[in-house]
Amino acid sequence: MAAPTGIDSLPQHILAEIASFFNDVEFQRPLLATVSRQWQLAVEPLTFRSIRLQSSETEYFQNTILKQSHRRPFINRFDFTIILPRYPDESKFRFESESEKTANTEAFTAAIQDLFAILHGCDINRDGSIDLRIVDAYSPSDHEPFVERLPPASDTPTISFHGIELGPMRHSYSQLQLLTTDLPMIPVVKHFFVAAQHRSISPRAVMGMVTKFSNLQTFKMRTRDQETRYPEFREDFRTDFANAIPINSTALSGLRSFHLNMIDPEFCESTVGRAGRSPNYKVDRLSDSIRSMTTPLHDLRELSLRGVFDEWLLWPGPKAALSEPYWQNLERLAVEFFTARPTGGYFYRLKTSRAATRPTTNTPPPLETMSSDDDEWLPVEPFTEDRRGHHPTTRTLHAVPMDDTLEPLMESFARACLQIPTLKTAFLGTAVPLDPLDEDTAEEEAETYTKSFWGVIYMSPRARPFKTPILLNYAFRQNREQRRLVWVTDKWIPSDHVHDLFLGIGKEMHGGAMLEQFLETRAIPWGSRTPGPNDA
Repeated sequence: MAAPTGIDSLPQHILAEIASFFNDVEFQRPLLATVSRQWQLAVEPLTFRSIRLQSSETEYFQNTILKQSHRRPFINRFDFTIILPRYPDESKFRFESESEKTANTEAFTAAIQDLFAILHGCDINRDGSIDLRIVDAYSPSDHEPFVERLPPASDTPTISFHGIELGPMRHSYSQLQLLTTDLPMIPVVKHFFVAAQHRSISPRAVMGMVTKFSNLQTFKMRTRDQETRYPEFREDFRTDFANAIPINSTALSGLRSFHLNMIDPEFCESTVGRAGRSPNYKVDRLSDSIRSMTTPLHDLRELSLRGVFDEWLLWPGPKAALSEPYWQNLERLAVEFFTARPTGGYFYRLKTSRAATRPTTNTPPPLETMSSDDDEWLPVEPFTEDRRGHHPTTRTLHAVPMDDTLEPLMESFARACLQIPTLKTAFLGTAVPLDPLDEDTAEEEAETYTKSFWGVIYMSPRARPFKTPILLNYAFRQNREQRRLVWVTDKWIPSDHVHDLFLGIGKEMHGGAMLEQFLETRAIPWGSRTPGPNDA
């Protein structure tokens, strides 16, 4: 064989460096592998380090990648998409039937089994090296708009459909379940992210996968918990989630970062203290289970939680004493709570009360209802438009904090922070509505936010901001050598007892006085969004 000439004669590491400058999308870098053997060796590590794989392609992937043992070590990331069965046009006008749910669950289970077989095949002295992301689950029919059929030339009767195409609403009461727990242990997954955008994956299915990753360090999960029309349906979801959370699981012993996002980015003004059940101070099982899972994790450094929670998320009872370590190595804690409590009642009430009709727990979701039926069956409630802007507004808050529910939450947060010796930053906040625009200013401020940040932020000396609105950052630039506490709570302040607890955060570790600042919420518009996979 003749010796390589020209550019092929360059050292292999130089060719690899050159190949890294070619963009996959613009240049189609994999084509370089067809030039010569030298270019193939340079390109393949870049080509196979990040894999975008659909469940319909797993067999091809196993034949082209897994059977080529030299390619397996190149893989660093899987973006996995689950393809579900198609459905006919007439199904677009009704909610998913039980047979459709069963077919989807079977397809989902088969896809996860294939995925685990692939990951198990990647296990070649590479413990904890792969970033796994379940980015979506959908049916191709989800993206195909209904096209009205033209009448045939003959006298054959035509099939016509009436009503409103439900779109994503048709599977809003469905969840993809995992039919088996017989999955192999997978040591190669280091980071796991679940963010199915179109179909909801059962938290039980997600937790069933998580416990199989023995070297997991980062776990990020996005799910939906905003159903308010049928409280019984929502309570069943939260109870099942709580029961599925693994407590004292050895598979999670090495977890360093846990992010859970459970609410829609559109914070709804209508959920702030208008109507609903009275406060019930029984234990919220989901909040309690999340706390019970995370507090014993010795390696946990970062905890970010966003959802409908109460004081049980942070402390085992309002006055409970601890008998064991409590987030002993946690450095960053962020809790973004919803304005409604999970067991009834609210943390805020509107300044002006408007009547609202709420369903009873006995009202079932319309699982088989056609959209042409009475509109009252549609599982949708009007949400306030989320107007996003770039400038602060001078409007005031349209909600008032309720001390009887907010104080226990604040106290639990402060008590938890007091128990964390390594704490660098802590954040507890939500979004509350601003006063409605009047006719004179509606057009002028049409692009401003309709909600504002409300909460409290703690920073240890020299700590960098974490999950704080950018307009707050200036409050931390002064006296960086001190402990800092910023109250973005308008005119509200906690009781002296709770305030003293906050002043004690970090004192044992850092000493010195706490620098406090009080900011008005109306000066800091807050635009909510769903965190992306790379968010801190």
